[in-house]
Amino acid sequence: MAFGLLLTIVSLTSFVGTVLSDPGVIPRMEDPRELFDEVTGSHRKGSLPRNTQMVVGGQLLPVKFCTTCNIYRPPRCSHCAYCDNCVEKFDHHCPWVGNCIGRRNYRLFYCFVVSSASLTLYVCSLSVAHLWLRVLDMTTDGTTSGSVLLDVLAEEWASAVAAAFTIAICWFTCGLCGYHSYLIGSNQTTYEQIRGDGWRANPFHAGLAQNVIQALCIPVRYSFLDTWAKAVRRPRTSSVLVEPGFSKPRQYLHTGVAIGEECPVADPGSGYVVIGEPVRPPVVDSDSSPTPDGTGVGSLHTP
Repeated sequence: MAFGLLLTIVSLTSFVGTVLSDPGVIPRMEDPRELFDEVTGSHRKGSLPRNTQMVVGGQLLPVKFCTTCNIYRPPRCSHCAYCDNCVEKFDHHCPWVGNCIGRRNYRLFYCFVVSSASLTLYVCSLSVAHLWLRVLDMTTDGTTSGSVLLDVLAEEWASAVAAAFTIAICWFTCGLCGYHSYLIGSNQTTYEQIRGDGWRANPFHAGLAQNVIQALCIPVRYSFLDTWAKAVRRPRTSSVLVEPGFSKPRQYLHTGVAIGEECPVADPGSGYVVIGEPVRPPVVDSDSSPTPDGTGVGSLHTP
């Protein structure tokens, strides 16, 4: 009984910790096209390269630029479509906990999976043993085991329900525990194992013992997020990036100028203009032509 209570406490504690923890979110940076270069006295005119490479374990691994977070994602980092953040050593987004699983909370998640699987097997074994002992106690020479079993199920309905429920879910909890144990032993993430990165050999594999140590024993780095900072809601504003020599700008949304603030407008020579009215995107006249200075900033107005 005490062991079951301990498993329950560990499972609930690790579950809450997984839900509330930072999975390893990498903070966003400013859009490089908005940065002012003090040396040239102008804003950037182009974007950074989308792809580059770095050597890990003797293999060239791709490093991609995230246009949402404005960072080069390190190896094993991926942008979560649900959380809309780049997560370090991204494993997966778990719908059961409502959070991403990454470098900082993977061991909490694994502890939750292992404790849940152990608790399922523990309850299942006790429930089945209790029902079987009751059947043996009620069996006599003049009764059949089938009729006795029905009487026991009706009398010990709580144990019957617990046994049926745990038998139904043990394949999921135990299978998930075994799957993540395999991932830890091979130093892979769920995202890497399912997607398949086309490696000749896993460049992160360091042997079974080192893989387990890296996943479960190395101290967790501090969070890059300021959890005590006051959240400030800023409206979405429209930005227009006009490539030099073209008349039609490429529009995108970002969090920027708040209501009532003066909207900055970049130097026309940079080819970048910010429209100050929040939410309502500007409309570009289709018949606008490139300006003489080659920036292609046409006629803009709001609907």
